[in-house]
Amino acid sequence: MINKVTGLLAYFSKLVLENNISLSCQEVLNDCIIGIDGIHRKILVVKQTHTSYYQWRMIDFDEIMNCSVKKTYSSIKAGELKERTIEAYLEQIDLRLELLNKKEPVEIPFYKQNNKGLQVPELDRKAKNWQIMLSKMSRRQLKSIA
Repeated sequence: MINKVTGLLAYFSKLVLENNISLSCQEVLNDCIIGIDGIHRKILVVKQTHTSYYQWRMIDFDEIMNCSVKKTYSSIKAGELKERTIEAYLEQIDLRLELLNKKEPVEIPFYKQNNKGLQVPELDRKAKNWQIMLSKMSRRQLKSIA
């Protein structure tokens, strides 16, 4: 995991320098890093898709139409919730950015069921904090305040 994160951080840092980004906030997740450039009102999202392959996207705050936390659960059979909590069925927590002009939404994975040793409540809280922060900084929120 340390080598995986080291490679991801190196790639992220390279993009920050190449794109002249002034980071005001960043979050290092299992296979993704997100960073905010508050000055230029942009978000940098870098995902590791394979051992040494990365996908990245720069998103302007004005492109964000909606920001939400999306939770995906496995199927639950009738009566199973009497024995186990709903959290036992949680498969993934994503921060979902819906964009203007029918562009494909961006999903940032905060938790995946196969990420052993990660604390679900902490990652859920982090995703919600990012949702609140990005919602406040997006164009739609600013227009509704004005």
